Amino acid sequence: MPTPKTQKWTSKMESLYESEVHLKVTKHDLTTHTGHLNPLGFPYNHIQRNILNSGRADFKKGYKHDDYGEIDKYDKALLYCYFNLRGHFHSSVAHFTMDKDYLLEELFEDVPYIIDVGCGPATSALALAEVFSGEPFRYLGIDSALAMRDRGKTLTTAAQRSGIIHKDSTFSFYASWTALPPIPKTAKVMFNFAFFFASDSLDDDALGTLAAKLTKIGEGQADRQAIISYTNSINPLSGVNYEKFLDVLEWEPKEGRTIESVTYANSLTRGGAPKSQEYSRELYPAQFS
Repeated sequence: MPTPKTQKWTSKMESLYESEVHLKVTKHDLTTHTGHLNPLGFPYNHIQRNILNSGRADFKKGYKHDDYGEIDKYDKALLYCYFNLRGHFHSSVAHFTMDKDYLLEELFEDVPYIIDVGCGPATSALALAEVFSGEPFRYLGIDSALAMRDRGKTLTTAAQRSGIIHKDSTFSFYASWTALPPIPKTAKVMFNFAFFFASDSLDDDALGTLAAKLTKIGEGQADRQAIISYTNSINPLSGVNYEKFLDVLEWEPKEGRTIESVTYANSLTRGGAPKSQEYSRELYPAQFS
C-alpha cells in the first residue's frame, strides 16, 4: 500500500498558528515547563479528557481544578485551538479539495455566502482560503460561545491582514442562526457543518429551529438550491444529531457519507512526525421545493 501523501499548510498559515495559538499557549503565565509542557498548567491527558471533552466541551464557561488551577472560557477556547485547529483545518482542506472543481463552478461563480454553523474558531474559513486562495467569500459564522466567536474574529482578522484570506472577503459572527440577516435571493450559498453535530448541547428543539432557518434561506434562493458541506468525527455517536437533522429537513445526500483519512505535517517549521486523522464527509446540493 502506498504511503499517504502528507498534507502541509503554507508558511503563512504556520506563522498564523505560531503567533495566534502556539505562542499564546506556551508563553502564557499559567503554562508550566517542568521537564515537559503543561499548557496553561494542565497535563495533556487531563486537557483532552476533562477540559475539552474530546471537542464537545461547553465553551461558555471556564474550568477549575483543585490541583491544577483555573482558566476562563477564553483560555479554554485557546486550548481547543492548540489541540484541534491543525487537525480540523487539514481535514477541511482535504474535504474541500475533493470537490474543488464542483465548488468553483457552482459556488464560486459569484462571491458566495458561507454559513458556517457551529463555526468554532472559524477553522473552515481558513481552510476555504487555503483551497480557494484567489476567491473572496462572505463568511457568516455561528457559534453560541462568545469565546469561540472572539477567537474566530482574531484568527480571520490576522489571516486577512497577512494575505491568507482574500482582501475582499467579509466576516460576521452570530450567537444564533436565528440572528442571521436576510440572504439575497440570487446569492450562492453553502451551509457548512464542520464537527458541529457532535455537540452535546444540541437537542430536538435546537435541531428544529436550525432546520426551519435553513429551509427559509434555501427556499428564498432563486434556483432553490444550496450546497451542504458536512465533516465530522467517525464516532457513530457524533452523527446521531445529523441523522435527526436530515429527517426533519427530508434531505437525502446525493452520494452518501464516506470515511476519509488525511495525513498532515504536525509542524512546518519545527519538524515532528506526521499525524493522521479520519473523518466522515459529504458535500451535495440540497433541493428545496
